[in-house]
Amino acid sequence: MELTRVRYEVEHHVAYITLNNPDYMNVFDEPTDKELMQCFAACEFDPEVHVVVFQAEGRAFSGGGDINSMIGELQKPAGESVLLEESFSWPAQIARQIRSIRKPVIAALQGAVAGVAANLALMCDFRIAAENMKLVEAFVGIGLVTDGCGVYILNKMLGPARTAELVFTGRPVKAEEALRLGLVTEVVQPEELRARTKAFAEKLAAGPSKAQKYLKCLINQAAFQDMLGYSEVEIEYQRVCGASQDFREGVNAFLEKRKPVWTGK
Repeated sequence: MELTRVRYEVEHHVAYITLNNPDYMNVFDEPTDKELMQCFAACEFDPEVHVVVFQAEGRAFSGGGDINSMIGELQKPAGESVLLEESFSWPAQIARQIRSIRKPVIAALQGAVAGVAANLALMCDFRIAAENMKLVEAFVGIGLVTDGCGVYILNKMLGPARTAELVFTGRPVKAEEALRLGLVTEVVQPEELRARTKAFAEKLAAGPSKAQKYLKCLINQAAFQDMLGYSEVEIEYQRVCGASQDFREGVNAFLEKRKPVWTGK
């Protein structure tokens, strides 16, 4: 694989998928989304891979979607923003990949874990967080609904009331609160994150991979059977919001560092 935004390595039966664009806070853009899909597909079909680690270089796991690329697409004439239209489906595709891989997936999280990054992390089987981690459902701030099956997984984990509070406000959830809510598995010191994740991954990788495969299948059978139908609705709603004046206003306000003026159009 030729990769520019993501690094892929396999060691001791553990695949490490690493977001590798730290100068830009590992934002999700077209190359990143496509490379992630390639890497997760490789994990699924490589018999040497027993466990997957999803991690990132730099001070932040990810700042979420690439606002600058959104601006470029929004400046195109109506009907010509093909890339933006396509990009609304990629987060759901990656979320479905993470769940469909019949191997444990561990997310190692530090700093900002915003937008699509938060929801893909929540789709993993385990989340080890540094003390400086903040999960942020940032979508409402630019006039979008959650992507990456965010409302779906939050509702499974927290129920509708707490989910509504997080997605309607977009407030950050720090590591200790995330641990109390069950959104992360463990909280460690930032300097311990890589070593702790590696040790946990290698412990799982030394376990019975066939049983682990079917345990993941059983969890999916019990809790994720309706995810495909949900994700199709999510993509449609995101496309509707992405075509709205409110979305344009939200993106412009974010870049101009001002409060958006919503019109509901």
